[in-house]
Amino acid sequence: MINRGTLFGKLKKRWIVITAVVVFAFGMLLQFGLQKESVSNYTEENAVISTGGQTDPGDAAKELSLSVSLMPGEFETLQQLVKQAQSKLPGVKIKLDNLTEKEAYEQYKKSAQLREGPDVMLLDNIWVDEFAALGYLLPVDEQYTTEQQAQTLQTVLGQIKWNGYLWGKPFHVEPYGFVYNKDVLTRWKSAQDNDPELASSSLLTAHRASARPAEDKYGVLFDGTDPYAFFSAMWAFGSGYLPPSGKSGAGAVLPGGQTAAAFNAPAQVKLLEAMLFLTDDKKAAKPAPAAKESAASRTIPLASETWNAWDALEQGKALMLIASYSEFKAHSKPGIIFNGLPLAGGEAGGLWLKGKSLVVSSRSEVSKEALLLVQELTSSEALLKLWEEARVLPAYASLYGSPRMKNDADLKEVLPLIDYSKAVMGDPGLQKKLASFKIELDKLWKGEHTVQTFADQSQKLFEGK
Repeated sequence: MINRGTLFGKLKKRWIVITAVVVFAFGMLLQFGLQKESVSNYTEENAVISTGGQTDPGDAAKELSLSVSLMPGEFETLQQLVKQAQSKLPGVKIKLDNLTEKEAYEQYKKSAQLREGPDVMLLDNIWVDEFAALGYLLPVDEQYTTEQQAQTLQTVLGQIKWNGYLWGKPFHVEPYGFVYNKDVLTRWKSAQDNDPELASSSLLTAHRASARPAEDKYGVLFDGTDPYAFFSAMWAFGSGYLPPSGKSGAGAVLPGGQTAAAFNAPAQVKLLEAMLFLTDDKKAAKPAPAAKESAASRTIPLASETWNAWDALEQGKALMLIASYSEFKAHSKPGIIFNGLPLAGGEAGGLWLKGKSLVVSSRSEVSKEALLLVQELTSSEALLKLWEEARVLPAYASLYGSPRMKNDADLKEVLPLIDYSKAVMGDPGLQKKLASFKIELDKLWKGEHTVQTFADQSQKLFEGK
């Protein structure tokens, strides 16, 4: 006699086994189907983003994001360097993005706060301390040999060092300099030869003697919305002021033995008034009649749809222009020259020295690969290629003596700027101060500030009040 309980137990076990087999088989089919779908959607375009590298679409490649803000010609050369670096990073696909200069800071900071930032970023050197202090970056000291540290321009190295660590690898430096129309410069030299008093005059005197806004003629032009250009102009006209930071401040000795007075010191205010034609003298050309407070916008106009400084320079309507080296490259035309000297026979410029460095996000899940990419993009070969193809200036002194650079004619005018320029040391709050300073500049150019009010407000913000 068959025991029904025993039979039911055996049938139950069989059904459990059969069910398990069916579930396992269905799971395998489902997994295969999902794999097949993902491979079918994995196109050549997204296999290696923006690099053209040779990653097998079937591999589970890691993605590494690199974000920069470069001029078009500079970015094209970087794309080539990234493709070359791709071969040394197997199993990694590199996503390369180029932001505008204006949007880079805010976008990098916001994405870092949301833990969504790029793995590697190209930061302005004065941003590095802030990002490091907020915990957004990885230290990169291990990327330097003792020799590399010694060969790095010390002004640049000081900007990217915080709390005893180095937080970036310098990618390039960019000086501000004097841009001339060669014909105008020739005429000015001739005038100096015929007038001993003019020959010994200061740049400020030359600026005031040349500016006749009512006749659409100008002295020394610069972008009044750019804090770097504004400080460069101040220094060119004789100011010794340097924005204070955690590494330097008022009273610090600057190149040439100058000392940095307060921004609203009487001598500083007097210089600004003379520079912007808010005071007059008998020898200075008078600007067109208008409200005294808005004279800056007439003497040194801002770019508009109908006027820009580069056209004025090319047309022989301006004595000179103060601009960054990359701006000069973007507007380079025959007869327009970049020089480190304020006028023939003058002393070396000593304007602002900008720079950018590659940094690695502390949130990166591919930090090892990110550090390797930084190492490849800051190698001597990569930086020399950037100079040869895009005229990007390296931050390493040894490269300027290499056969591929030392005999380059373009360097003769640029080297004095690198040697004598001022580089403001970074601190975590400097970028915020410069952003606030830009607002004060806007008010000055709109006529909403007198020079004294502008100087007082700027002094307060630089002091952190």
